[in-house]
Amino acid sequence: MEECITVWPEIRHLVPELILTVTAVLLFLHGAFRPREQKLPPWIATLALVAAAAVLAKQTVAAAVAGAVTVDPLAWFFRSTAVAAGLLLVWLRRAEGDKDYAEETACLLSAIAGAMLAAAADDLLLVFVGLELISVPVYILLYLGGRRVDRQEAAAKYFFLSILASAVFLYGVSFLYGVAGTLRISETAAAFSAPSQEVAVFPLGFLGVLLIFAGLAFKITAVPFQFYAPDVYQGTTHANAALLSVIPKAAGLAVLVRLLLVAVPGLENYLWHVAMALSVLTMTVGNVLALRQKNLRRLLAYSAIAHAGYLLLGLTAALASVSIGTASRWDGGAAALVYLAAYVFGTIGVFAVPAALEQGGSPVDRVTQLAGLAWSPLASKRLLAWALAVCLFSLAGIPPLAGFWAKLAVLMSALDTGTAALEGTPQRWLIGVTVIGAVNAAIAAGYYLRVTAVLFFGLGEGETRSAEDNVTAIYRKPGLSATLAAAACMVIVLGMGLSPARWFRAADTAVRGLQIETPQASQVDDVENETAFFCTQGEQKPSAG
Repeated sequence: MEECITVWPEIRHLVPELILTVTAVLLFLHGAFRPREQKLPPWIATLALVAAAAVLAKQTVAAAVAGAVTVDPLAWFFRSTAVAAGLLLVWLRRAEGDKDYAEETACLLSAIAGAMLAAAADDLLLVFVGLELISVPVYILLYLGGRRVDRQEAAAKYFFLSILASAVFLYGVSFLYGVAGTLRISETAAAFSAPSQEVAVFPLGFLGVLLIFAGLAFKITAVPFQFYAPDVYQGTTHANAALLSVIPKAAGLAVLVRLLLVAVPGLENYLWHVAMALSVLTMTVGNVLALRQKNLRRLLAYSAIAHAGYLLLGLTAALASVSIGTASRWDGGAAALVYLAAYVFGTIGVFAVPAALEQGGSPVDRVTQLAGLAWSPLASKRLLAWALAVCLFSLAGIPPLAGFWAKLAVLMSALDTGTAALEGTPQRWLIGVTVIGAVNAAIAAGYYLRVTAVLFFGLGEGETRSAEDNVTAIYRKPGLSATLAAAACMVIVLGMGLSPARWFRAADTAVRGLQIETPQASQVDDVENETAFFCTQGEQKPSAG
């Protein structure tokens, strides 16, 4: 009886995940016994996600740990983002009209539940369970989409590399457990903070954190663990590529933020250098290789890699701020959270457009197939063109869209931390990486604007396309569900851009809930002042101490 009472707080706080998991099981059974009935699964999944969102909205959010589960604002932020992304992905996937739709929807719900579990877990083994709850359904999705040889190859490649990443993650957990004597993230900090353990903790503890970092870098597609992404994205469907772009990345970032900013005090001075190096390599490799891509999914794969670099840049600024002991007006952790939200909705919107266009017709794989879409005789296709343009502009960081404020926050967090530091190496490195980030933003704008130019101005001089590439000339209506998903993403990135202070306030609250000891200055007031034209100023927050 006592054991049941002890476990109950954890189960009570995991009700949203349980709703999604039970629904996924029911959908698997539905697909097995009623394979021809494909109209119910999207509605069942939608109801489950709405129910999970309602439970999340009613849950008490506090900086507390209930057993192996954390119920702080950071967990709430990531879990809410995952549910919102799940709603969009359900209807994006509906456009494909696959005969295995019930099973695919069940896998999607399982992956969403895994991301939510990883974000809320305070136990490293529970984190691993959450990450595997993402990976295993993705294996199935890639295989179910494997009607062609290249898709089967993509599934096999992701499967074996993901197993390797999981093994590296568990190896790091074993080192961390050997040093701290616990798997609880909230309790690990005590071992790293003990002065008597400083010499013994550093080599093994640092090695364990690096191995965990490497395992999570695979999830967020950071260099040098990104090489699987282009081939896997190209070999799968738009819906699967959208899922791979956002859900593992969100879960990986959630675990990195909680682990690196809370569990390993004293290692920040080393970790921010590691994060900075990965950030520079990731954004540069992703953007440079994306410039020459003509396959749309391959281009978006390199884009996803580049955006992981900006997420790591925000994490770099947060770690450096704690290490150097400076107070920055722009908190790097909060900036990374806002960047993730802008990236998630912008990316889903971009993938939704080709998914809508190819319903009932030939696959939309090449950028040239989008030529002149903005001038299509069908209003629904013109709407798709504008939705794609807005989402691409947001990913490029063009004002006043969500991506602009996200990129600004990430770059300013690194710059402010560098300028607030004493003269020396930290200042030079952080200012330098800010410049590199700005240059990479300009490079990224090049390939995003190239796709947008094709939408509105057609093909450039010397470019040709075959007859089957002419999507806009065919009077075939696009898929309604994916069109609605694209339109919703367009509205969200516009809303985030016109009222960014609300998102910064939520992200700032999430990071403050981690109770990091080093003072951090709030960036909410700065954002509200700099966006006074777009949003109403909110309440000022006291500095965390």
